[in-house]
Amino acid sequence: MKAIAFPIMITGALIAAIINPGELVQKTKVLADNSRVTYNVNDKNKLDGAYFVENTQRNVWLRGTYKEEKKSGNWYAFNSDKTVFMRYNYDLKKMLYLDTVAIKKAEISITDKNDEAAKNASAPLPVCSIDQYLSILGQAAKVGYPKENLVYNQPIDITIVAKIKSSKDVSYAVNYTIKGVLYAYTINNRDIDLNIDWIPSTYNGKEVEAEFKVPTKIIFNENGSGMKRFVWNY
Repeated sequence: MKAIAFPIMITGALIAAIINPGELVQKTKVLADNSRVTYNVNDKNKLDGAYFVENTQRNVWLRGTYKEEKKSGNWYAFNSDKTVFMRYNYDLKKMLYLDTVAIKKAEISITDKNDEAAKNASAPLPVCSIDQYLSILGQAAKVGYPKENLVYNQPIDITIVAKIKSSKDVSYAVNYTIKGVLYAYTINNRDIDLNIDWIPSTYNGKEVEAEFKVPTKIIFNENGSGMKRFVWNY
């Protein structure tokens, strides 16, 4: 009987492991802009399950689902007033809704050298609302702002420029003007503490280069920027 029972017990354990996989562990982190991301990891330490980001008023800015480190299904991005900015389906790779009013805050241009593509390509879009985009990139912009041009307790007008060569090749820069002189500097990717997915500009099924510019303001307190550093540790 023991010889028979032993393999049956192993088989039962294997079946239980398949039916009841390792439980997800929920984790929360506060980002540099004081927004909060809540995510889940599985027993392989991979992103899995529900994922969402809340702003400082604890309203959801972004929510969706991961499966084994990959985004899946519908992802929703929200404006700060709780209205939907976009709905994007990762399985279909298709935009299902876009707030055509809020997107006007951005200046979008196709910079590809192909004239036909420049005239007819689709617009590049971040998979997040403009409000969340500016909050994340605004904090990153403060890190690299030149000290010689720094002023405290006074809003500084800047324009955040995203150069999207492809969905995997996106760089950011900041333009600003002082006394009629235009200045620019690059935002270091390590200072962006939340990865922003991009839907690239495309023409005839191929990704083409584009720019996405959004004006905003940043302000420094007397004791500095008050930046918080953030490192993923799942």
